[in-house]
Amino acid sequence: MSLNKIFNPDIPKNIKMQSHFYSTKLQTILEFDEQKFPQNGIIQTDTSRANRNDLYYTNEAKVQFPLNNAFQRFYQQLSPDVTIENSDGERTIFNTTGAIGGLEILPNITRVGSEYRATAHGSIITASGNQILRIKTFLGASEIETATFTLPNLSSGSFWSMDLQLLVYQIGNAGTALIKTFGKFDFTSNNGSTTTLYIDDSNNTTYQTTALATANITFEWLSINVGNVIKVHTASVYMLN
Repeated sequence: MSLNKIFNPDIPKNIKMQSHFYSTKLQTILEFDEQKFPQNGIIQTDTSRANRNDLYYTNEAKVQFPLNNAFQRFYQQLSPDVTIENSDGERTIFNTTGAIGGLEILPNITRVGSEYRATAHGSIITASGNQILRIKTFLGASEIETATFTLPNLSSGSFWSMDLQLLVYQIGNAGTALIKTFGKFDFTSNNGSTTTLYIDDSNNTTYQTTALATANITFEWLSINVGNVIKVHTASVYMLN
């Protein structure tokens, strides 16, 4: 029996989906071995192993098999919006009120090749041209990346989106572990055109995989002008382990 897409609506009816918390982007093709994955089984989360809501297939003999190489969402912001204004200083874009999941990453679960993915969307207004916004990403106390962008006049209001990929190259303690960040920040200008600003950074000094870490992303206006406002409507964090 071949199960081509784990969330394909053509899944046989006698395979039960018990995970209520997964990414709609999870479309990784999985070829199921008939002996390990017979039709009578359950695809479910097992939160006792980690708080990432890992997906497992449990066969009739109650033997579990992890479904790796698939993005698993462990945080989803629903409401309310996060608003960061000109003089607020550095503030997180995440709001745990009304959110699903959490932002903690357990120690020693990260592997070489593990990937974290963060996406966020919102609206933005600047008071005038040449307004500076700084974006930082943290895993625990370790600052993984810093990006500073000079924004144009967006006094008519604009929408923005951000997509970050954090890729683990080495694991271990600080000084050994290496993580690199690749991403982009998109916004629409007053004339309706889209501008893309890129993020590319790395950390091999303070990043570590051996301690509990909380993921965080912060925004800060370095141009403190009344009228500079950025709102975060939604944010998601995924992990591919």
